[in-house]
Amino acid sequence: MRLAHRDRTRGSVLVEFTLSATFFVALFLGVWQFGYGFYIYGEVNIPLTTYKKDCMLLGQAPEAKQLSVIEFLCGDLAFLWQEWPMPMTVTTLNVDEHRFSFNGVCPHCGRAACFMIVAGPYIEEADLGIGTGYKYVAAMQCQGCRGHILGLATRIHNVPRFQYLIHYPLGKPNDSVDPNVPEQVRSSFSEALRCRWIKAFQATVLMCRRSLQISCDMEDAKGKDLFSQIDDLAKRGRITGPLRNMAQRIRLLGKIGAHGDYSDIDTTITEDDANDAITFMRHYVEHVYVLPAKLAKKPDA
Repeated sequence: MRLAHRDRTRGSVLVEFTLSATFFVALFLGVWQFGYGFYIYGEVNIPLTTYKKDCMLLGQAPEAKQLSVIEFLCGDLAFLWQEWPMPMTVTTLNVDEHRFSFNGVCPHCGRAACFMIVAGPYIEEADLGIGTGYKYVAAMQCQGCRGHILGLATRIHNVPRFQYLIHYPLGKPNDSVDPNVPEQVRSSFSEALRCRWIKAFQATVLMCRRSLQISCDMEDAKGKDLFSQIDDLAKRGRITGPLRNMAQRIRLLGKIGAHGDYSDIDTTITEDDANDAITFMRHYVEHVYVLPAKLAKKPDA
């Protein structure tokens, strides 16, 4: 009994130690990042303060804007937000040797990867908005698939840290459509996906409507317009009732819904309209083409 009690006590201590260690490590990292942010803030603003004093002695108006602590820390601690807008992050390896790496999703293999410099970088002086500094352009290689990108980074004068600017190529849209979808419908829907990727919302709705109209014609849907053709497909069981209701609620069918009528494709088409059209078409081709093709296949012996 005494031995069992000792084992339970030992297990409790291990659990408490694990929980405590996790908390204190997170606390330490947060405090370290906050303090490091203040350090970099000082490094950034000391040269700017000197620059402003020099301009006053010369009778010139300073062009650089001094950052407030809040503005700087919001940018420095941006990683705490779940939806960080930067597509990649940069790691400073050696400032004197102009070495840095990128981390993010590879536009070639689509996986999270590290990119190392394999050529360059080319360096030029640049006005960075908050002061003068340098722009770096380097050929970089994904350490996963070995694909290459062109990476651009910046560094403020006298600040020992690089900042991500942009990279090329920026990636490519996922315009793949199931091969069970007929070619005419598939090609139009693929183009709609590419239009959505570049935020061409009017073109997105237009191509979705085109692919839907082609499909209705191929399915010999009855009716004088897309509204009635969709109803006919629902009555025949080609699509579900909820899918029909969704089609009636979004702007995919148009204000009039006539065959080939695109008169309402104008600036009133929004991002939400484009997203709704894409969502509908994904479910539509799944019900009309993909699921029936899968069910028609014979089960493996």
